[in-house]
Amino acid sequence: MNGERRCVGLLHHVLAVGIVGAFVAGVALRTEPADALVRPAGATAVTAVAGRVSPPAAATADPIATAAAQALASLWTNDATSYRQGLDTLVPLVATRAKVTVAALRSSWSGADRRRMLAVLAALTQLGVPYRRNTQIEGVAFDCSGFTSWAWSVAGVKLSKARVSQLKQLHPSAIAQVLPGDILAYPGHVMMAIGVGEAMLDSPYTGRWVQLRPMYPRRVGKVDVLSPL
Repeated sequence: MNGERRCVGLLHHVLAVGIVGAFVAGVALRTEPADALVRPAGATAVTAVAGRVSPPAAATADPIATAAAQALASLWTNDATSYRQGLDTLVPLVATRAKVTVAALRSSWSGADRRRMLAVLAALTQLGVPYRRNTQIEGVAFDCSGFTSWAWSVAGVKLSKARVSQLKQLHPSAIAQVLPGDILAYPGHVMMAIGVGEAMLDSPYTGRWVQLRPMYPRRVGKVDVLSPL
């Protein structure tokens, strides 16, 4: 009888130790910092967009492309002071060519989502790059949907290079709510809005190149406005 009691007592002790041990281990696991579970040792936060180690450079000598590349580099590294200075140079240049007011463009860009400005500034760096059908090569050539797809890829947003498939990925908006980087579309063509009315960037057709301009008069009021976000 005494032997049985000693065995039962020993069993209770073992069970108690096991339960306490499991509880302590569970507490330790739950209280481990979340970063330690997902971040490799020595890893640091980065500000660059996934998939690229640096922003696009100006593809041509166009002064807008040059100014856009400078502003983009500052936004890429979250250098707020340099970014504001870059926009001070860039906004008047873009407004003049797009035939919009400086005040309207500055207002649109100052409140824009960071991804939208990454896409628009990237697009501006490619001014003067030739059109080529079924092509999406930075600094070399784009077709219309390859151009908008590439610009948004710089912001980390994946859009199809094919026009019809790209349109299916977008969300309907309206010209009264147009934002920088929205896609403007009419049958057979897509463009990128700069964020003021129907002023836009596009790679239009063979023999032309990436350009910044107002909407063609015959198309005003007849385009769809679509958002990638």
